[in-house]
Amino acid sequence: MSSAHDNPLSEEQREKSGSDTLDRFDFQYHWALCQAFNSYSLSNDFAVFLEYHEDVVFASSTNKDTVQFSFNQVKANVSKKYTLNELTKRDKEKVVSQSLLGKLCSSVSEKKYSSKVSDISFISTSGFSLKLKEKLKLKKIKLSDLDDVEKENLLSCLDEEVKNFSAFPIDSLSFEESSVPLNDYVQHTVYTINKVVNDSYPNHFLSAMDIYRILMDSLKIRGKNTFDYTAWNQALSEKALTYNDIQKVVTKNISEKSVSKQVEYAQDISRFIECNPIKAIRINKRIETYRLLITNPSILVMGLRKEIKKIIHNTINCKDPVFEMEQVMLIKEKIPSEYNDFFDDELAFVGAIIYELSEEIQ
Repeated sequence: MSSAHDNPLSEEQREKSGSDTLDRFDFQYHWALCQAFNSYSLSNDFAVFLEYHEDVVFASSTNKDTVQFSFNQVKANVSKKYTLNELTKRDKEKVVSQSLLGKLCSSVSEKKYSSKVSDISFISTSGFSLKLKEKLKLKKIKLSDLDDVEKENLLSCLDEEVKNFSAFPIDSLSFEESSVPLNDYVQHTVYTINKVVNDSYPNHFLSAMDIYRILMDSLKIRGKNTFDYTAWNQALSEKALTYNDIQKVVTKNISEKSVSKQVEYAQDISRFIECNPIKAIRINKRIETYRLLITNPSILVMGLRKEIKKIIHNTINCKDPVFEMEQVMLIKEKIPSEYNDFFDDELAFVGAIIYELSEEIQ
């Protein structure tokens, strides 16, 4: 049972406007979900908070006594690389003005949880143009990588802006180019989910798009929540996405049928409804080809599967013991033409429909 004030992050939040302008920061949610699945792949206990003190805060554990936090400010830029000047620039016309880097540091400076913050990262999709000691192209730049003059100028700017800067955990600060691309971050996120779950459950079927939709909706609900929480367990429940949350969604959205068994079911159906044994063999080959297509699906392939399943449900009664080739062809005619490129011939359509039907009638 949690005590009234046992939440390590129980501080008044710097700002909550980010939650109200959620659509502008859609990329941040996808970046956070990708990072969450990277941790999930390692079976690590973790929690990820959106719009809670900072854009994205990762907790290394759900145990409040041992937890360490990673604070991440995430910027989605098309082409502009951040320079030292852009990171530390302040609006001189405003009485109280913070730079981009100053905002990030103020999320940690002089907070009760400061001692639990192990990493403070400025994430950018376009990268950085900072002067380094060596001519290297680094994905993650630490202060120790900066040219001495560049580092001194950066620290000088922050010293003027951040209260009690001498006590600030400056060695935790870093600048990192996002591994999630801005131009196709949705597809990248779905691919990450598909890969991680396939690696964890190699002999299972999954709907990566369904897992993505459920977890993204969950993250956005939590991101829109602007309440503060004094109890850690309540903060985890209402504001964070945890390893257990992902595990529950994944296990509910994977099938326990092996690949070979699923193909056998589909091929049995093809032999049953096709009197011509030679044609049945050809259909069975198309079933295997379709199975390979959906093993690591793109978003378009996921859309195809969803469309076929929907048409099956709207066209036939899957509980009816009588099923004929005429019904397969009726379903085929209803598949949108945008998916035609996936099928080399009419039998390829038949194989895909029978495969998806085999899942529905078991």
